[in-house]
Amino acid sequence: MSYEELKDSFQRIEDRIVDKSIKKTVITLVDKYEKTWGKPVYTQELDEIQEMINREFAPKIYMSGLKFYAFRQFLKICEEHFHNTSNVYRYITLKSTNDLKYKMLRSPLHGKIFLDSVFPEKGVEATESTVVYQAYFWLVYMGILDVDICSLTTDDVDLENMKVYVNGIGYEIYNEAIRAIKACATEDQFEYIHPKYRTLIKRYPEDMTNKQLLHGVKGAAQIDTLKSAFSKINSRSVNASSVIQGMSYQDIRSSGLYYRAYIHELTTGNNIRFYDAAMLELGDEFAENRDIKIHRNQKYYLDKYIQWKLAFNLMND
Repeated sequence: MSYEELKDSFQRIEDRIVDKSIKKTVITLVDKYEKTWGKPVYTQELDEIQEMINREFAPKIYMSGLKFYAFRQFLKICEEHFHNTSNVYRYITLKSTNDLKYKMLRSPLHGKIFLDSVFPEKGVEATESTVVYQAYFWLVYMGILDVDICSLTTDDVDLENMKVYVNGIGYEIYNEAIRAIKACATEDQFEYIHPKYRTLIKRYPEDMTNKQLLHGVKGAAQIDTLKSAFSKINSRSVNASSVIQGMSYQDIRSSGLYYRAYIHELTTGNNIRFYDAAMLELGDEFAENRDIKIHRNQKYYLDKYIQWKLAFNLMND
């Protein structure tokens, strides 16, 4: 097969991840640079190819993750077909993934390491004073929505089967999350830190009504308060150099989403299409072109998922 035939074949073959339009965009880009170079891309040095990537797949470029993935796959196919043993495709990098290493989490274990640096207290002190924030972190990471988190009760927690149930749907409790969620589900008193108070606020059984899983200063915890408090605690830790990464609410949620997609991919061999996430992004909107918007949102999540995998070296090739 000639090089031009290989390009054509690459664009025509169905891919589980990238569609034909992205492949076509990548090949058009390759053609443009090859005219300047005067030789095929697979014969170029790493520095030349990386320079092209930094320019054409910059962080703000639309679908840069999927385009980079398609280009990387094309380069790999060319090197294998033409017996180029330099394996340049293994060494090219996407600039945006460097930042993701310090904004997102690779796994629940990575999440535990992060929390241990934010909340260095050990033993009883940690169980009493920071457990609400740690449990909140894990519930977000597990994929439970804001609207459901603060309405969870202790009855929704099944420690025997390692699940938290929301409307009949079970969300897996990771091993690293057991301590915090179990403490919230079983402890009958807390000392609660709140960003507006310098002293600990003590909560006792008579204050804890309706078997609320997450307890606040005056009653049930509020999602905005939890977000604000966790953010401020994290920011203080970053400023004090006790942690190297500052995580937003969306970073926590997306890290959990992509980890579950990756585990599903490993165990079933099938790719997640992020349909549920795309639907949530759309909300209750029933506008025209709804299916188009869902597809656009799916591509957004898939693009970010590819970047997440690249950041943590999880491409499995």
